[in-house]
Amino acid sequence: MKKNIIIASLLAGAFLTTMSCGNKKVDGPNPDADSTEVNEGDKAKAGNVDPWPWDFPRDVKVDVEKGQYVMVPTGYEKFTKEDKEMDKRAYVFYKADVIEPGVGSTKVEHIGREYNIPNAFVIPIPSDATAKVGDILLTWWQSGSGLKRAIVTDASDPKAPTVSYLDLSWSIKDGEVKKFKEDEKIKPGTFRVLKEGEWAPGMQVAYEEDGQKKAGHIISFTDDKVLISGFANHIYVAKRSDCKLISLKPSFKPGDKVFGLYVDSYEDKFTVKKFDKKNGRVWLEDNRNTTCIKSILEVANNL
Repeated sequence: MKKNIIIASLLAGAFLTTMSCGNKKVDGPNPDADSTEVNEGDKAKAGNVDPWPWDFPRDVKVDVEKGQYVMVPTGYEKFTKEDKEMDKRAYVFYKADVIEPGVGSTKVEHIGREYNIPNAFVIPIPSDATAKVGDILLTWWQSGSGLKRAIVTDASDPKAPTVSYLDLSWSIKDGEVKKFKEDEKIKPGTFRVLKEGEWAPGMQVAYEEDGQKKAGHIISFTDDKVLISGFANHIYVAKRSDCKLISLKPSFKPGDKVFGLYVDSYEDKFTVKKFDKKNGRVWLEDNRNTTCIKSILEVANNL
């Protein structure tokens, strides 16, 4: 019963990974944000819910311009008009076009509809990024939907590289590797390059909560707080001092004892069997001798 509940949550959160070997995935925006304090007087209730229940500044500065691509949770505005508490919702980030930048919120358009999104939820995508093989990108699943991180496998065209989506699963069936999605060439101006050790939207983190090392990725951050998209696309806030960036350039060898993602947390019960550096995948064996394949965002040497 418990397993069924977990799987249902993953489906509801649009997570496209398997539960074998504790497999799962998580999904985040706004770089170099200059935070301002949230004005409690401005937190007018919409319907019966608090539109911003998180202990994180909503009206951060975000550098975007009209027509630019951004990643935003388009469901936010609809949720403010309903009765379910906002922090109990799942927030899937989609590609949108900026219509009008604002001080506290940004107006965007997504498949013909306009939305006003708090700036803390706005992830800018640069229009002129270039990539090389091995780079980790923040983009979206361009033949599907939703925010994804990806590793570049072919950069013959640096502005339109071919990628393998790290947030889409690989599995093992009857001894053969099954990819949820084959590599895909993405369009120019649809990605940002993530940098090793740099605090930025899309970077994977492990954050401390109740003695566990929870997994998520950065949406926005200040000097002392991080807004995180975590398990089942729920939003969390953590102290920056309680977060550790997951390496984008890890080194693994067979026999290494590592932390691997198990449901929503990193646990130190895995052993490396194989590392495919080009595709950013690690074959792990857990303490039940079950083998699974995880992305490099789901594995860490030390936490």
